Amino acid sequence: MIESERRLLMAGHGGKRAGSGRKPTGKVKQYATTSITGSAEEIQLLRDQAKAAGKSMSRYVIDWVVEQEQHKDTVLFLTDITTDS
Repeated sequence: MIESERRLLMAGHGGKRAGSGRKPTGKVKQYATTSITGSAEEIQLLRDQAKAAGKSMSRYVIDWVVEQEQHKDTVLFLTDITTDS
């Protein structure tokens, strides 16, 4: 077998020998990608807030959504304690 044929046959494989190739990392987390559409000003505001929080834009949005989900059943009661004197 000539070298070019060998490369074609092995393209996309971890190697010819048993046990070769990339080993499993044990990670089970899988990530997905999405995009956010907004005006230039809205996206800049998001960038600025994420940076101020020391987070990436993705992490900032995800953390915000998770926090909202955790507090969705919270009820806020406001009482007016002002008095007319």
